Amino acid sequence: MKTSTPVKKLILTNKYQLFLKPMRNVFCILFFVVAQFLFSQKIAINPINDTENLYKLGFSGMVTENQYAQFIANSDLHPIKGFQFKINPQSKNSTFFFNIYTNENGKPGKITHHLLVETKRNSKSQVISIEFNGLEFNVPREGIFCGIEWITTKKNKMVFDKIYSSEKQDLYYPILSNRKSETDILWYFKNDKWERKLNDPLERNSLDMDVSIELVMAY
Repeated sequence: MKTSTPVKKLILTNKYQLFLKPMRNVFCILFFVVAQFLFSQKIAINPINDTENLYKLGFSGMVTENQYAQFIANSDLHPIKGFQFKINPQSKNSTFFFNIYTNENGKPGKITHHLLVETKRNSKSQVISIEFNGLEFNVPREGIFCGIEWITTKKNKMVFDKIYSSEKQDLYYPILSNRKSETDILWYFKNDKWERKLNDPLERNSLDMDVSIELVMAY
């Protein structure tokens, strides 16, 4: 299973540039540029003073574990309209993907939406807000699997102090703020398959993610 192959990309990537080059069609290029601009309006990034995570604990990206996902339940009275999640302070700019996955018998499946997010260097935590309103996406009635895919390139690689660091493998930005949860089940992608993340020594077993909902009045 190749989860890195999206069904739908709303970002103008090299894949589209290679597709458009032989066509040299101005209207097609304009279409994808406009689509990219419209989608960029659906992502907001705001620095905050994160008092709930004083020690800035979180999950970092690794080549062997570059995707985390968890299931978010939907409701007829409180349908999901978007997500908010936190990333910890970072010493350089970074990029990553926010992914939406199919539900394959209670675990993440194939990627259906593959959304590029760009963050800036910041001494504060940052809240990433993603809204679905106006996008070609309908949240399934039962809910969705969503999560983060790290881009494990030199641009996003953390730089450690060689004297004090004991890290034996490369880590990548962003650092996702996490929290303890009694109900959420966190999944990670390793060795070409999804596994449940268990026995975390810090017992912070969930992404620090909140749901934006729309209140539907029942008559």
